[in-house]
Amino acid sequence: MVVWEYITGRKKHAWQETFEHSGGQIKPWPWADTWPVARLQVERLGVDLIVLEGESGEVLAFGPGHLPTSSDIGTAGHAVLAGHRDTSFRFLQNLKKGDVVMIQTMDGIKSRYLVSRLEVHDSKNLYLQQRDVSFWSMITCYPFYNLQYRTNLRFIVSTVESHELFCLVSFVVRLLGSALGYKSLTFQ
Repeated sequence: MVVWEYITGRKKHAWQETFEHSGGQIKPWPWADTWPVARLQVERLGVDLIVLEGESGEVLAFGPGHLPTSSDIGTAGHAVLAGHRDTSFRFLQNLKKGDVVMIQTMDGIKSRYLVSRLEVHDSKNLYLQQRDVSFWSMITCYPFYNLQYRTNLRFIVSTVESHELFCLVSFVVRLLGSALGYKSLTFQ
């Protein structure tokens, strides 16, 4: 636990240094082959993660990683984040359609995204869909509590950029649904 707290603290320190050095590639520890590229937050679930650049086993051992072959986060196109189902991306199993996910990029810009799809696909049939709008996906192995190493299934959470009014409507609809006793009220 002490080692994990040290690593988490070093990632947050490197994230802070990134702002002070105008978005430079600040390594969280001297031997790192990665650097922070974003901060990911899901307030409803208490999630606050630093996203690192890369998809190697070394990167994913310390947190979610941004796939370098995908678009940059916050730009037009499809950005992809990957993480382990039993550590950094365990929370994906608790996301619901319509949940608000915050992402902060290295330039300090914070954007709201809404969870638009929750899907399971075979890893052999995945491809990066490109669009002219900013959107991103989070991918992890599936099922979540499977002891098998390297399953062929992937749990994919897709997001779309949100606007303040839509976030407010989403919140009100969920609140009303909860008050009326609905267990789940989602957007189709």
